Amino acid sequence: MLADTWLDLDENRPLLMIAAEWYDTPLPDSTEGAVAVLLAPEALPLPESVVACGTLHRPVNGALDVLSDVLANAALWGHADATSVSHTWISGLDASHDSAFLAALEAASFTAVKTSDAQQRLDPVVGRSGAMGGWLSIAAAVESGATAPQLIFHIAQAAQAAILYVNPPASHDNSHE
Repeated sequence: MLADTWLDLDENRPLLMIAAEWYDTPLPDSTEGAVAVLLAPEALPLPESVVACGTLHRPVNGALDVLSDVLANAALWGHADATSVSHTWISGLDASHDSAFLAALEAASFTAVKTSDAQQRLDPVVGRSGAMGGWLSIAAAVESGATAPQLIFHIAQAAQAAILYVNPPASHDNSHE
């Protein structure tokens, strides 16, 4: 993954990730679109006018048969207590894997996100978004404004999971000027 390579290089410059899905002939239940996410290392000083909207930890990749390990490592790498994760953003997961996903959430102690109220499933809302799904989940989670740790879960060629912390929105109140 490009983001992993960028992290491994320890770059001190931002990375603009643009993911898109476009079809000559759209697939059933698919969506077309694009999403952009700007990643910057924490050590990079940002201009005063630019405020980070969240902190995303390196995604964990793994096979579906070790899904509980993928989720547990996402919590570990994301410095999150799995029980404190309030929402999960899910893309690329078809109904045939639901029971395995719920069992893996339980095994990895993500107990608060086992209910449908805590699960934001993008595919039924916007359509299957392919490789763009994980990035779309990140953008949607940031826009949700939920500040508790959130689990981003996406399946493309493999399962991917990451912890996202969303910062409170910056105030644009200039009434003091």
